[in-house]
Amino acid sequence: MPLDFTKPGIIKFLKEKYEHEKDQRVGWFLANKEKLIREATITDKNKGYSAEDIRRAPLEIFMPVLSGLYKVSAENRRKKVPVDGPVIGIAKDRSITPSPLMKPVEPSVSSILYEQPPKGGRRQYLNARKRKIPDEKYYFCETSANDIGWQWKESALPRRPPKYGRHEIILHEAPRSGPQPDPKHYMQLIPDEKCLK
Repeated sequence: MPLDFTKPGIIKFLKEKYEHEKDQRVGWFLANKEKLIREATITDKNKGYSAEDIRRAPLEIFMPVLSGLYKVSAENRRKKVPVDGPVIGIAKDRSITPSPLMKPVEPSVSSILYEQPPKGGRRQYLNARKRKIPDEKYYFCETSANDIGWQWKESALPRRPPKYGRHEIILHEAPRSGPQPDPKHYMQLIPDEKCLK
């Protein structure tokens, strides 16, 4: 049960307790005064650190970590220098002509245009062309969307498909989709007297 601080007897009791605790604290301080003053004084010798030494100390701690990061970076860097293709647009007579954006199409792919429609034609040509990655079609990275996978074959980091792709989710969800009978609890009709009138 909490104390009622409005009663004069409890107020007097608490005031006496506060005074008693204050006297105990002052007594402890007076008993340990010399020890407290001795411990409070600085007895360390001046080590002669300058402001530059203090500023440089945190940097020196992280230097081994930084060298380790450089080593990891060197291992994961591209093994081959990325080559965007030959210098194009300058003829032998040193005249400047407009440079083409796309690499030449292989004869095997361009011959699809001249075949009959079941195996050839425009649609089959475009399907064969879209299967190539942008590095094989363009000299330079033409769009910002190509920045993501540009020259990924030269990278030392391994590329793998995602571990949990959409295919697995569709396989797990497929048996549950499609037309199915209603659940049993839908069959239990609750008669509404208002609707029957």
